[in-house]
Amino acid sequence: MTLEAYLEPDYYRKQSEMMATFLRILGLSLTLIFSFGAVVGAMITMYAAVANRTTEIGTLRPWGFSVPISCWPFCWSHCFWIPGRRAGPAVRVGIAIDQRLYH
Repeated sequence: MTLEAYLEPDYYRKQSEMMATFLRILGLSLTLIFSFGAVVGAMITMYAAVANRTTEIGTLRPWGFSVPISCWPFCWSHCFWIPGRRAGPAVRVGIAIDQRLYH
């Protein structure tokens, strides 16, 4: 019979290793499923919004607006998306630094 001595945190870490792996895999799979569902839901919503405006789009075409008028929502969304993509990591780093300094 062989006995091994562990520190208490190491003992509990070793005991919970399998459960932690299971929860990590479960969390990742649920995240992927819900992310895919959110993307599909957003696409359906956007297609429905465009489908409801076909009359308005059809009215703009005879007035001289060309097809690129439909690109404006795309361009407008990128005016917010690009700075947000750059600012997000900066905010995350700022929060991490704040938590290290004050907690």
